[in-house]
Amino acid sequence: MQIVLIVIFASLLSLPKSNLLGPFGGAVNGLTATLGVVLGATLLIPAVTGLVCWVCLRRLRKPGGFSYAAMLFGRIHLGVRIALLGLFGLLVFETGWVKLVRVGWHLGRYPLIDELVLVGPVLLAAVLCWLVMYPTDRALRVSASGGLGEAIGQPVWTLGQYLDFQIRYQVLTVLVPMSLFILASDLMSLYGRPLVAATGVVWLPELLQAVVAGTVFVFSPVMLRHLWKTQKLPASALRSRLEATCRRLGLRYREILVWQSHGAMVNAAVMGLLPQIRYILLSDGLLDHLSEEQVESVFGHEAGHVKERHITYYMLFAIASMIAVGLAGEWLERELGQSEDVTNVAVMGMVVAIWGIGFGWISRRFERQADLHGVRCVQKDPLACTQPCWVHSPGAAETAGERLCATAAGVFASALEAVAMLNGISKYARSWRHSSIASRQAFVRQAAFYPEILRRFEGTVSRIKLGLLAVTLSLAIVSAWFYWPMLQPGGQHLRSREGQYRQGPAYRVEGRRMGGTTTTATAATARLATKGTKTATATATTNDQEPLAARWLNTHIRGNGCTTQAAVGRHIRGNG
Repeated sequence: MQIVLIVIFASLLSLPKSNLLGPFGGAVNGLTATLGVVLGATLLIPAVTGLVCWVCLRRLRKPGGFSYAAMLFGRIHLGVRIALLGLFGLLVFETGWVKLVRVGWHLGRYPLIDELVLVGPVLLAAVLCWLVMYPTDRALRVSASGGLGEAIGQPVWTLGQYLDFQIRYQVLTVLVPMSLFILASDLMSLYGRPLVAATGVVWLPELLQAVVAGTVFVFSPVMLRHLWKTQKLPASALRSRLEATCRRLGLRYREILVWQSHGAMVNAAVMGLLPQIRYILLSDGLLDHLSEEQVESVFGHEAGHVKERHITYYMLFAIASMIAVGLAGEWLERELGQSEDVTNVAVMGMVVAIWGIGFGWISRRFERQADLHGVRCVQKDPLACTQPCWVHSPGAAETAGERLCATAAGVFASALEAVAMLNGISKYARSWRHSSIASRQAFVRQAAFYPEILRRFEGTVSRIKLGLLAVTLSLAIVSAWFYWPMLQPGGQHLRSREGQYRQGPAYRVEGRRMGGTTTTATAATARLATKGTKTATATATTNDQEPLAARWLNTHIRGNGCTTQAAVGRHIRGNG
């Protein structure tokens, strides 16, 4: 659900306020038809989900049906995510939902409010899906623990606890930081022009938005600590063991926390770019059901993400993808002359492709590199190693290159097995970001028995990191070369999006009726230079015909050599 909300909010950020009917004109329009489609599509997804969950439950009750039911339940989760994305696309591109919210209900004038209402049907559908999925989730967890869910650790969560966890972890984790960023973007759309006029710094609004985004990213661990309901891990033998592991790895952190999930979440996490606000999280379910050695191996996996700086490289990927998508959008609109609607669809398609394919591929490699750290954290001494391996076997010292203890690899593989079973998922279920549990188990065992596999893999990950650095730096240089002239005083932004800030007075032009809609174009002139030549720029925003009005202004005003404020006014009046 988190990736669904990320894609949805990224799409909302690229959807201009003026785009009320979508690039396909809105096949379903009108108040009654729009609300009917919104309500019907919102209820259809949980109805189908409930039907498939019923089939899953029936299969689970048959002898030996756990593996199939767990795999089917994993596919239900995937299907729900795809359906929720489809629901958002249907509402935005094929109905009058955007127009109804922003114009019909007059919510477009309020920062952030319209975006939250636009995504409301998706959130409602998700909550309804969780309601019908809960019985299957509970049955799988009880079956996974061999009927001991009420006897060991905490009881299996109630419906209220289940919904509380899903909303906190799946929704608020994304909704809160993205809302802050969207709020900053909306405020800059409203007050960006006065800021530019007062300071003379054309790129000040973009700088402020970047500062907000960076601040939210850096301090998000503090926010998540409270959203996820955590408490300090009390003094114990396990805490002493984990503290010793951190000292051995050189891992600095602020606190080790217990992640309260009503015993249902069996996982661990390390979050925080800076050591001063870095937290190590161990879920209550993990502590209840796994041995200290298994917990340490899972913790070592999370510590591996920090030691290998995976968060930094994820941030580089995000920066590179944003720059690439932005440049592609400008190229489509300016060089190929594509309309804004076509450009929006292409840009959103690129976002989905880059993150769905590229990020998933990189993430799976980083997860396996973190798995290797989990193995190293529980590496045995020679007397405790019970399997032949390249670390402790006679003559192993002469083997070149890094090696893994085979017994430690078995400990980590058993921890993964327990995590899969206790979370009620099949170890063969594929994961977009992590790969299947079975494939990860096979990888660490193969890396322990065949050192050449380990060397080849580490070389691949090193090339991925180097490639991310090179691509991000190259795109940053191209972006600076492309955008810098437009950010100078007297320059203009490349795209004439509605709601963007501009300097100088605005002229309102009442145009002819085109397609039954009166077009209102707003031409904004840039600040006239006090010395040297004078320049003026024109931009256009309209209700329903923005691209046409913008094209008219570009062709008939700038194309006719109007370089002063008075000349622009004379040309507009002279051409009706």
